[in-house]
Amino acid sequence: MEVKDILELEKEIGTTLIVDEVKVNSKIIFRAYFEDSEVTDSSQLHKLSTGDSIDMAIENYCFLISGNIIALNKSNKDREKRIKCGKIIHSKKLSRNIF
Repeated sequence: MEVKDILELEKEIGTTLIVDEVKVNSKIIFRAYFEDSEVTDSSQLHKLSTGDSIDMAIENYCFLISGNIIALNKSNKDREKRIKCGKIIHSKKLSRNIF
């Protein structure tokens, strides 16, 4: 199985990896996802992954999409495309919080 960094995949498929923060029950969590996409695994659809840090959210998203299918451009059926992912990793860790 091909191994690829998530930032390389982002450039290759021409989309944007979004990481944002949300407050849930007085706790800040981070969400990671490709813009306008869904991930299909063997049983259900997913839109994003979460974590207690930016890197953790991205790592969890890498785990979610590895070996699964990403449907891109979900809001425009004429431009929608599906990509089967190999093993996706997050190798370029952030050393500080960017928010």
